[in-house]
Amino acid sequence: PLDNVLVRQAMALAINRPEVGAIGETGSETGSYQDGVAGSFRSGGWVDQAQASSYWNDYAFNPSQAEKLLDQAGYTKTVGGVRENSAGQKLSFTMVNNGGYSDWVADGTVIAQQLAKVGIQVTARNESGNAWSSDMSLGHFELGIQDQTSGPGPEYEMRQWLFSGNTAPIGKAASTNFGRYSDPATDALFTAYGKTNSLSAQMAIVNQLEQVVLADVPYIPVVQAVSWDQYSTAEYTGWPTAADPYAQGQTMYPDWGWD
Repeated sequence: PLDNVLVRQAMALAINRPEVGAIGETGSETGSYQDGVAGSFRSGGWVDQAQASSYWNDYAFNPSQAEKLLDQAGYTKTVGGVRENSAGQKLSFTMVNNGGYSDWVADGTVIAQQLAKVGIQVTARNESGNAWSSDMSLGHFELGIQDQTSGPGPEYEMRQWLFSGNTAPIGKAASTNFGRYSDPATDALFTAYGKTNSLSAQMAIVNQLEQVVLADVPYIPVVQAVSWDQYSTAEYTGWPTAADPYAQGQTMYPDWGWD
């Protein structure tokens, strides 16, 4: 079923992202955007707002539209609350998660409850950190909760999810592209991005990457991670701030390149 883009689009519409952040993350993290651009970059001109709006207002929570898409996908019959198609194939999945992260477990619970309301059954598989990491890397999952490292621009995170050079066949370790997304045209966008230092050209490329995430739904951004840091201006100035988030405050990859 997950090979069907209509099913993936329906799932993205059926997840109430702000509610996941409010409940699973007790309000410390806000809902994310299906266009794939994190909040810290949304005021900098990186988002093609017209394009995002054309996809159900950037996949704003819309369970009734989700149900319409599932009907179009052929999953019209409901048995025990779970949709299935004419061949008896059910929309029922397991979801791999890190059981050591209590907030992620709570996120997974909320997501499963939301998807159940449109007839999609999700059973959590909350594993040890090592087992979860291995299963994600090797592709031994149907659905999974995972995060990626951000950076000084939206392309950094998108590359981790979408670039085929970061994945591997199922059973082999992928570095970051755990969903095994592979598309030559998308790879070409990342190659082009790396060859230009023109901000306008980079933004145009990111707009095309947004189109990939919006149309294909290879992954579903749910909440925006927070990165805590503290600093003193007594001896040094120029730290990243909310007004100038040129890097993360923490010395994390890839931002440690700014040091």
